[in-house]
Amino acid sequence: MTDVYVAVVNTYWEITAVAETEVEAIRRAGELAYKYLKHEDAIDYHTDSVAKCIEYFDINVTRVPVGSAVFTHNEKVLPCEST
Repeated sequence: MTDVYVAVVNTYWEITAVAETEVEAIRRAGELAYKYLKHEDAIDYHTDSVAKCIEYFDINVTRVPVGSAVFTHNEKVLPCEST
């Protein structure tokens, strides 16, 4: 079974990135956090690069096995089918 990694950064808004490796998920989350802060004109010396955003923010990573997701509809639990 393959895994994906979900990285979450808590800025004013929660930023989420998904990747095939933990390192890639963290990098993508840091890039998205930097892009968001730059858009909001909220860059300071703690967050003036992607690397500093990764270091500054507490990025939480969760490993999710592909095929373990469960969809719910009308209060019935429907397991995902693996391909």
